Amino acid sequence: MVQFIIGSHAKKKPEDKREVEGYEILDILQQEQNFIEYLVKPKGVTSTIRKRVKEYALQVSGLSLPELQKRQDIITNQYHALSKIKTKPFILNVEFKIDEENHVFYEISDFLDENSLRAEARSRTFTFNEKIGFIKNIIAALREAHKENIFHRDINPDNIYVSGGYAFLGNFGKAYFTDHNQQGYTVMATLNETNATAYHPLELTVGDASRSSDIYSLGILIYWLFTGQEPVRSPFALDKMGGKLTPNLLPSAINGNLPKWLDELCNKTIVVEREDRWDNVDELEAFLNQKLKENDSQPAGQTAKQPSSLPSTIVEELKEGDRVGDYTIYQATGQGWLFRGFQSKAHPAGKRLCFEVVSRKR
Repeated sequence: MVQFIIGSHAKKKPEDKREVEGYEILDILQQEQNFIEYLVKPKGVTSTIRKRVKEYALQVSGLSLPELQKRQDIITNQYHALSKIKTKPFILNVEFKIDEENHVFYEISDFLDENSLRAEARSRTFTFNEKIGFIKNIIAALREAHKENIFHRDINPDNIYVSGGYAFLGNFGKAYFTDHNQQGYTVMATLNETNATAYHPLELTVGDASRSSDIYSLGILIYWLFTGQEPVRSPFALDKMGGKLTPNLLPSAINGNLPKWLDELCNKTIVVEREDRWDNVDELEAFLNQKLKENDSQPAGQTAKQPSSLPSTIVEELKEGDRVGDYTIYQATGQGWLFRGFQSKAHPAGKRLCFEVVSRKR
C-alpha cells in the first residue's frame, strides 16, 4: 500500500466537490489539515438518510517512506480496531474504503450527531431503567473490545449514540490495541492540563492504557448520567484532591435521592491509582446486577417515607428515575398547583401505581 501513497495528483478543492464515494455532498462538517469531513446523502434519490464521510489524504509531500507508512497506520487505526469487533453488539459500525488511484482513505458512517448521548440528554430526561440499560450496553461493547485487547481511550457522551432505545459505542479512532506494541505508533494526541478532560484517566497523559482506563472513563460517564455533571474538570484535578472523589462530590451528595451504591461504584472506578479500580467490566457488571437485585428484593415499607413529608425543595426537584422510599418514579403524569403526580413501580412485585407528592409551597 505504501508504494502508491508517495505519488502525486491534482486534488479538487473540497468546496468544489459535489459528490464523494457515490454520495451527494450536502455540507462540509469539518476541515482539518489531515482530513475533510462531509455530510452526505444517497446520490440521485430523495432520502432522509444522512451519512458522514471522512476523507483522509494518505499522501503528504516531504515525508520519507517510513514516515508515510506511520501516517497511514495512524489514519487507518479505526479500521484495524473495528475489523476485530465490528460484528459485535452495541458497537457502531463504520465502512472503510481506499481510493488507491488518488491515495485517499475514507471512513463512512451514519450521521448520528443529533443522537449522541449528550445531545439526547439535552432534549429529554432518561428514566432510571434507561440509564441502567445504556450502561449495560456499553459494558457489553467494552467486553468484546477488551477480549481483543482493544482499549477505546475516548469514552464520553459524544462518542455514544442512542438508537432504538439502545446505546452504541462509536469512534474507535483513538483506540489502542496490542498491534501498536509491534508497530511502534500511537494515535492518541498528547494530553496535558490544557486539553485533558474529565473522561481521561491520568495514565493516558503519559501514553499508557489498559482495560481499567476504559473503566475509569465509564465511571465518569455513569456519574454524569445520574447527576447531570462531571465530578472533576480533569484527571489532574482528581490527582490534586488525593486521587479519589471527596465525600461532597459523591453522587449521593449531589442528589440525595440517588442510591448509595453509586458512591461505591464511583470509588471503584473514578480513582487515579489503577490498582484501586476494577480491572475488568465483568466486575463492574456483577456489582451493578447485585445492587439492582438487592434493591428489587428490599421488603416494601421497610424504609418507605411519606411523600408529603419530603421537603418542598426536594419535591420540586423530583424527576423520572428518582426513588421515594420503596418506589422508583418512572413517569411524571402531571403537575398541579399543590402537587405533582407520578406513575411508579413498587418493589418488589413490580406493580405500577400512581401517587401524588404534596408540596407545601403555594
